[in-house]
Amino acid sequence: MSELVSSLRSLNTQVWVQAIGRLLCQVGFGLIQFYIPILFVNQVGLSATAVGLSLGLGAVSEVVSHLLGGALSDSPRFGRKATLSLSALLGIAVSLILIVSHSLLLLTIAGLLLGLSLGFYWTTSSAAIMDATPSEQRHQAFAVLGVAEYIGVGMGVLGGGVLLIVLQQTPQW
Repeated sequence: MSELVSSLRSLNTQVWVQAIGRLLCQVGFGLIQFYIPILFVNQVGLSATAVGLSLGLGAVSEVVSHLLGGALSDSPRFGRKATLSLSALLGIAVSLILIVSHSLLLLTIAGLLLGLSLGFYWTTSSAAIMDATPSEQRHQAFAVLGVAEYIGVGMGVLGGGVLLIVLQQTPQW
């Protein structure tokens, strides 16, 4: 056990920062993917099929952005930091669009941008971990990141459920 603890302590600080970032990213993803369909079907009145198709299109844009994100992050002109910054800006845009969205078109745009943001993030952050860790520590680094991701998704879904319960119990003005 002490060997495991010492090997985790020896991981690069960038791995721990990324683990926190991935945890937070997945909290947001858990909230969006699980509760946005409920909100848009029950509160906005869109059909479940339309909402599912709209959010499913985000997976298509995510595939495209994995390819584009790899090229951008390895590009000497753009690089990893700029690609991660672009991912963050797209994530912010998704949040802002979802705040004002009451239509299928805006939901679809948010889904497409979310896919782009996630694809840029995952591709570039994995490359950054490869840069920041020696080969003998990569399996531990990716294990820590994987645990952080799953904890984040769980926290997002659980937190969204609690938020939904609280909002249902709040009197409407």
